[in-house]
Amino acid sequence: MRIYKFVLILIVSVLCINALTACGSPQAEVSESVTADDIIGTWGSGGFYFQFRDDGTFRVSNILSNLNTDVPQDIGTYVVENGILTLTSGEMTRFCNEGEIGKYELSFGDNGELELLLQSDECKNREAPPSLQIFTRVEGG
Repeated sequence: MRIYKFVLILIVSVLCINALTACGSPQAEVSESVTADDIIGTWGSGGFYFQFRDDGTFRVSNILSNLNTDVPQDIGTYVVENGILTLTSGEMTRFCNEGEIGKYELSFGDNGELELLLQSDECKNREAPPSLQIFTRVEGG
């Protein structure tokens, strides 16, 4: 009888341990970083527009129709690495000085909005406030 009691306690113990470890804290979801391909297109927020092109160039203007002309306020190149957008103002910029660099953390909101969070920006005219900036995709931009 003793051996049956011992086996029963052992089985119940193993089952309890398995049940407790199965109910541990869930793993946090790991979101994939935003890539350069994800942001290609035109994005707007409060009268401020970004256009990211598939050739690695960007344009910035406070007038949507100026993005496709020779007079946007900033023109340069961009790269996205590990969810960080790096903007480098080019030779034709009017908004910044050539070579000024801005870094922004990228993410997407629940409804597909592009979210930019300032890390640093040498161009004070382009520099966003330190709070999260939300941009929506603009059609026909």
